[in-house]
Amino acid sequence: MLSIRRGTVMSVLAAALLSVTAVAPAQAAPPAPQQAAPSAPPPPAPAPTEKPAEKPAPVDPARSSSGLVPRAQAGAAEAKAGLRRSTPPIDPDHKVTAEEFRVRAERSTSKSYVPAPPSSSAGLIAPQVAPPATPTKEFADECAGSYAASADEVGYVKNRYEWCRNMIAFHNIIDTRGNRSGYMWMDLTLIGYGRDDGTRNMRFFARPNIVLFGGSYTPTTRVKLNVVCLNNLSSCSQGDGESQTMAEWFAQTVTGNWLDFTLASDGAGGSGAELVQRNYFGAQITFLDGVPSYNGPYGWRCDSARYFASTRTAACVFFDVVPHLQYWLTNNDGTRSRHHAVAEHIRQAQDQPDTTHPPRPDGLPKVIPGKYTGEVAEDTALERISSDTTAYTENVNAKDRACNRIPTPDDMERPQCDEYPFATTWQGAGRGPGDFSVKYVPGSENESAGASLLAYYNSDRILWLPEDFFYVQILDNQPGDGRADGRPVVSAGPNQFGDEGEAVRLYGTVRDDSPQVVNRWTWVPQEGVDEGAECTFSDPRAPQPTITCDDDGVFRVTLTADDGVNPPTSASATVTLANVAPLAYFDNPSPWQLFKVNDQVSVNVPFSDVTNDRVSTCRIDYDQNGQTVYSWQTTTRTCGHAHVFNSAGMYTIEMRVTDDDGGTGIATVLVVVYDPNGGTANIDGSTGTPQGALTADPNVTGDTYVNMAAAYYTTSGPPAGVTKSWIQNHGFRMESTGLQWLVVTRDNKVAVRGDARLADGTVVQYVLYGWKNPDRIRLVVWNGTGPAIYDNSRSGEYDIDRIDPKVMKSGAVQIHR
Repeated sequence: MLSIRRGTVMSVLAAALLSVTAVAPAQAAPPAPQQAAPSAPPPPAPAPTEKPAEKPAPVDPARSSSGLVPRAQAGAAEAKAGLRRSTPPIDPDHKVTAEEFRVRAERSTSKSYVPAPPSSSAGLIAPQVAPPATPTKEFADECAGSYAASADEVGYVKNRYEWCRNMIAFHNIIDTRGNRSGYMWMDLTLIGYGRDDGTRNMRFFARPNIVLFGGSYTPTTRVKLNVVCLNNLSSCSQGDGESQTMAEWFAQTVTGNWLDFTLASDGAGGSGAELVQRNYFGAQITFLDGVPSYNGPYGWRCDSARYFASTRTAACVFFDVVPHLQYWLTNNDGTRSRHHAVAEHIRQAQDQPDTTHPPRPDGLPKVIPGKYTGEVAEDTALERISSDTTAYTENVNAKDRACNRIPTPDDMERPQCDEYPFATTWQGAGRGPGDFSVKYVPGSENESAGASLLAYYNSDRILWLPEDFFYVQILDNQPGDGRADGRPVVSAGPNQFGDEGEAVRLYGTVRDDSPQVVNRWTWVPQEGVDEGAECTFSDPRAPQPTITCDDDGVFRVTLTADDGVNPPTSASATVTLANVAPLAYFDNPSPWQLFKVNDQVSVNVPFSDVTNDRVSTCRIDYDQNGQTVYSWQTTTRTCGHAHVFNSAGMYTIEMRVTDDDGGTGIATVLVVVYDPNGGTANIDGSTGTPQGALTADPNVTGDTYVNMAAAYYTTSGPPAGVTKSWIQNHGFRMESTGLQWLVVTRDNKVAVRGDARLADGTVVQYVLYGWKNPDRIRLVVWNGTGPAIYDNSRSGEYDIDRIDPKVMKSGAVQIHR
């Protein structure tokens, strides 16, 4: 099962790449609560000016991380703050020994092999191996489903000519404020091919499977990938690598195109007549800051041995695997295999050596080497020798002497005497104290097994002693094709960031041959999570669900896949969630609501908070110079209070709601408090008309004149009076048709609101402000909820104490108490 599939709709991709700023899907914000509509529209504020962009904070190296790691290690690696894998994983002067070669081969979990050829006549010389133009779909799929390719130290080594690795490249950029200012995450497959066609190089192919990026990683940001030599640099050469934009990397997830890389070894300084060189290679990725990360080392060996076919005088192979030949007793169809008797003989020699002929001359138990167990223990391997050596002749002679001492079967088809270990190995019959076996077998089966052995030497590029080794494995039944085991291959995707209450997407993948595989996501709190926090998955069985948590902190999410046959496979990632401040709004009072002095003002401020059933703190400030500030705690989702204003004014009430993690939501509302006994007011005079004050004619330059008189004559009704305004030498003229309220403050400020008509008959509303000492005025005229028709001080503030009135050129503001 593949949870990620490549698409084919290129037109959609092209359009997406033109507008993409982050390939990861945007997460939806939680819905805002509905605010009650005000009973009367306030004077419209001009279009808000954009807040200056916050200066980016510096990168914090101690928190940022990057790497190029096996897929199974990605979650743990990303969680290591400050991790930068910027140096090669091996000393470039390191010399690989044959013994090191064997130790590394043993550590591989890949059960690779080269099976015996399909027929004795065609099996003497296997076809030479050359890399394909692009990876075959069969091997690409096999690699995608290989557990070793994602988890094994040396990748998936199918045999000495085919290798692959599933990797994760990541770069998380964290600034000094703790915010993730940029990221990239790429799931890559790297496939390598050896060869024995007379050329000393290897070809590698890479392509991304998933690409995510955002912040300082934009579609035009370039990231470079290469396959590089890690040691023996003087005799190993590499290409320049492939540098692509993030948009181009993303495009490859749709097109499926492969990038091509080559490593070559010239043989200079190689050991022996074969000019053997053992090297290490690795993958290298260079991020936007120019810092590289490496994945490796992986072993490869090149030689110029002349004892293979004339077209195979040079080769390069992967050596991180235990080479072994397989024989089997029974074919898939239940018939006897073509080398059945030889396989039986070798199994007996490996498992029951003392039941074989001849016994050791010294009478001690025989220890016959060469059995494949997956391990590389001392003195257990077989080592190939030339048929032109004295050792080979001694092996043949010793075998013949032993065969002459046992009877030849009369009822066997062309009986031939078979020996194990083989005569072409250093461990043959002529070497040592007699740890070998001989047995008569049918001639056709002996010849088939011998042809298979010679073909195997060619197919697995087995060099002569001391450069190489191999084992032999005997199976009951004919093997498959050497594919990786069937365990599900699981990735939990990149570590994710988001907000509490937000549905954060997870990018898990599960690959398995079984359609019955069952996926399951689980979560556990890690750091900074309150007791009782809860998380839910949109679909815990889907590879890429969303997770929503009701608290901030770090959570570990784990994706487990179970195919019902193999042990379940799991992979983990972290989800780091920031606290979301409460969202508060005034339900009561409404904006610009009018109150008489000494009337009670009831306050009700509902708020939403992701975290339920936890204590929040309410703090209200009634805008009276800090004299009326109150705080209390609540477990509900409402802050309620009441207050009495004993003096006229315009008050901006502020409610601050703080959650248990320190996040604060702020709501404000402007109320108007009048005192019918507070005094009367007159404003008569002029002020300048700044550019833009009159929306219909922003370049008008004439002065603005105002004439206003207002007073309360009763304690229950609106004030009486008149307001007139006009612009000198211009058609703008306003005259009131009624007053709504008058505010006269104790600190000699006045504000009056009313209804009016313009010279062209347009019905409008207005607010006129006046300040004493020095005398200053502001006039705001609007129609409905559109932009202000006139405003000579477009500050966006309407609280009488927060405005910026303009100095009068003539006349005065007069207040009578």
